[in-house]
Amino acid sequence: MNTNVNLAFFTVVVILVASLLIYLALRAGRGYSVDDTQAHAETFGGGIQEGHGGVTAFVAVWIIAILIWATVYLIQHWSQYAVVFFK
Repeated sequence: MNTNVNLAFFTVVVILVASLLIYLALRAGRGYSVDDTQAHAETFGGGIQEGHGGVTAFVAVWIIAILIWATVYLIQHWSQYAVVFFK
């Protein structure tokens, strides 16, 4: 394939992935209202509150993506890591 076609394909993929992540980030607060956050919050020092909520789809997608990337990276560079494990 032509380099321009590869770059165009890569650009489209980057735009689609960025759009998905932005959508997930914006959608992250649905289903967990401000009242829920305050009801489940812990208070520190009488003035600071820390709310707790579930893992959002945005965070779950990032965690899965990082695990996939780490696995692929380890497979591709196994010869470098094999020296450490099989000395």
